[in-house]
Amino acid sequence: MGALRTQAIVGAALLALLAQANPASADGPVGHPADPYRYTPYDPVPLLFSWSGFYIGANVGWAYTSAESAETVPDTDDPITPISLTYEQTASSVTGGAQVGWQRQWGTWVFGIEGTYSALSFDTNKVSPLIDGLTRSVDVSNIFTLTGRLGYAYEQWLAYIKGGWASADISASYNFAGVVTSTSGRENGWTAGIGIDYAIHPNLFVGVEYNYLSFRSDIIAPAAATAGGAQTGDVSVDTQTLVLRLNYRFGHRP
Repeated sequence: MGALRTQAIVGAALLALLAQANPASADGPVGHPADPYRYTPYDPVPLLFSWSGFYIGANVGWAYTSAESAETVPDTDDPITPISLTYEQTASSVTGGAQVGWQRQWGTWVFGIEGTYSALSFDTNKVSPLIDGLTRSVDVSNIFTLTGRLGYAYEQWLAYIKGGWASADISASYNFAGVVTSTSGRENGWTAGIGIDYAIHPNLFVGVEYNYLSFRSDIIAPAAATAGGAQTGDVSVDTQTLVLRLNYRFGHRP
């Protein structure tokens, strides 16, 4: 009888321990403190980060600009086929500016519109490769863009593409024996780019972005430089930028 009583007491104690353990197992692991921008399987109800809203920010980086056109002169040895060469000027510089935009998130897709201003310094002079005594100068000082954006979001990451209108302040001139012809003003063009953002805070995100911008400026060389049948084409100005961006999104935490 004593042995049976001892076994009964032990069995009852084990049942009591199991009864206390089962509710804790049903509730799952103990929840970790909520983190607003990085979620773990321990969060009982994961919050979803939202990219929707207006934002404003600044950017800084590197720009590489190329100005080129085709030059053609008659070939004295072959009057049928002229000689043609590309007249190219290139330079790199620091670039910086600001951006403002609005975007809206539907599920994992993010659609938006953005305007940017970028300042850069491209100011070069080069002697013509074909026309003796002809020098060309090209200056690009600032760029505005207005683009649409399409992105794919995963928690606090956002990868996107963009494209649209661009406008640059371009000055170009030819100098031949002291005679100068020039053109200056804003030239319209197009731009396309790609980038990725990372939210370091529900209202603050950093990113890196690459852009390609293309413009065309029409300028005619002095008549004396082309009197022998030489020709100069329009100047194509292409700029590539790689920038770091910091943006603040207005609105409440998601």
